[in-house]
Amino acid sequence: MRRFISALLLAACCSVFTSSTVFAEDVAKKEADKPASESTSEEIEKAVREIAEKVAREVAEKVASEIADRIAKEVADRIAKELAAEIAKELAKQAAEKSEEEAEKKEPEKEVFEDLAADSATHVEIEPLEVAFKKLSSLRLHPDGDLLACDGEAKQIKIINPAGELTSTIDLEFSPEAIDVAADGTIYCGGEGKLAKLTKSGEILSKTVIDPRDPPPSNEEKDEKEGGEKDKKEKPKRKSRPHRVSGLAVMGDKLVVAFGSSWSLRSKSKLFRFDLELGGQTLICEGLRGCCQRCDIVAAEGAIYVAENAAYRVVKMDIDGNELGKWGSRNRDSIEGFAACCNPMNLCFDAEGKLYTAESGPGRVKCYSTDGKFLSLVGYASTQRFERASGLAASCSNIAIDVTPDGSRVYVMDYKGNQIRVLRKK
Repeated sequence: MRRFISALLLAACCSVFTSSTVFAEDVAKKEADKPASESTSEEIEKAVREIAEKVAREVAEKVASEIADRIAKEVADRIAKELAAEIAKELAKQAAEKSEEEAEKKEPEKEVFEDLAADSATHVEIEPLEVAFKKLSSLRLHPDGDLLACDGEAKQIKIINPAGELTSTIDLEFSPEAIDVAADGTIYCGGEGKLAKLTKSGEILSKTVIDPRDPPPSNEEKDEKEGGEKDKKEKPKRKSRPHRVSGLAVMGDKLVVAFGSSWSLRSKSKLFRFDLELGGQTLICEGLRGCCQRCDIVAAEGAIYVAENAAYRVVKMDIDGNELGKWGSRNRDSIEGFAACCNPMNLCFDAEGKLYTAESGPGRVKCYSTDGKFLSLVGYASTQRFERASGLAASCSNIAIDVTPDGSRVYVMDYKGNQIRVLRKK
């Protein structure tokens, strides 16, 4: 009886572990079948120890398996989440870039602007120049009186005489986005991250390729980098299109270049200074608010004037980028203020040193003193009046202007209409 009870207790103990139940029952049966003389306490203890060891092994293996499965699942889940986050981030970035590009091409929502003080305008619009462009992108008057107009798609500068006739073209290696002319007639042109210095006959005097996101290091920085980071490998940068050359201005023996970035009202622009051979690149200012990579600049009387259009003002700077003054405000109800999305968009000077401003949207040209005093309304060049153009003069669009030395004509670039409009003095 005693032997039988011991066998039952042993079987019950082992049956707690389901994975060892069969083994436990077999051991208990063997113990019950043995004669009483053979069932010693040592044998029972040995049997219990064997059962305990087997159960321990099986439990350990099961626990280890469960832990391994759990760890593998957690690692897989974490990797999957991180991979999904990276993919989502990259897709969001690509979608943002695509939406910004589409936003620029999209026709802006039509807004009706009242021609404030139209009767007081000093100029009246006449028929546009009959010169065809694939994609008009900028313009500037040459000292000899000819008009230089950039055709971005054709990669050309078209030369137009005072009578409005196309006389010749200059072929370029890039799509021109901005242009300026020195007093001696030398032409400076930029686009697609490139700059060129050339004669009116088209001879290239010098050229360079630059990226405003990575200004060249100074000699000290080069030495330090080469000495302390020779073995350090830099990660390859993501290839993207060059930032827009949004403005050029020859100032004495220097050339100032404005570069835009991004494609929204949050866009920031930078100013770089070069020598007239397109060397000595130096960053002089950054953080300028130029909507959709547009930030026009002009130079006069030893100063640079910046059309910080997203801030509705003109900023005056010296050649080192130090601010000398600023003026302007947003006001669509006053002729002295700037209206629409972001203005003034473009600037130019006349022979008397008066500053002309052009506003996209209203197609309005005004005249100011260099310290911001409103002098006169020059006139309107709104594309709403012409069938050839589409929509507005172009809200948030380049509306480059220039004025003849005697002030009798003002040329206005109609970016969306792809033509040059003319304001004639009354």
